[in-house]
Amino acid sequence: MEISGHVGSKTFSAVLQDDSVTLKGKNDSIKIDLLFIGFQRVSKRLKTADVIWVGKDAYCEQTIEHADVEKIMDFWTGSVYDIGLDPGSWKKWHQISKKESWNLEHWEALLVPDIDPDDSDSDWNPGDASESDDDDEDYSSD
Repeated sequence: MEISGHVGSKTFSAVLQDDSVTLKGKNDSIKIDLLFIGFQRVSKRLKTADVIWVGKDAYCEQTIEHADVEKIMDFWTGSVYDIGLDPGSWKKWHQISKKESWNLEHWEALLVPDIDPDDSDSDWNPGDASESDDDDEDYSSD
């Protein structure tokens, strides 16, 4: 599968295989053995989105057409993470991952929000509901 897009100001073609991606530019080429694929800035309101090809030794952020996100998702059978509309700190994260020898579980801990079902922003608790006042009228049909 081949996807065209931009890395910085340069045009690159990404050839996605079962477990790797090769990015080919006019004068450059890089192969990344993939741990996972990340997405950011994915919105139907935007014409483009970013795909982040992440391997143990290298990563690459590529801006692609929005329609290509679904094509990648249909083809790729490995792990995929959508981090939302705000761009991530991929350079910093990848430097740390190399230094600390991260595996996929480490990346997942970073990229997947930890949601505690007991942690709620709401002060209301159904167990705290008070009975209605005695003065309330009962609306029933006779």
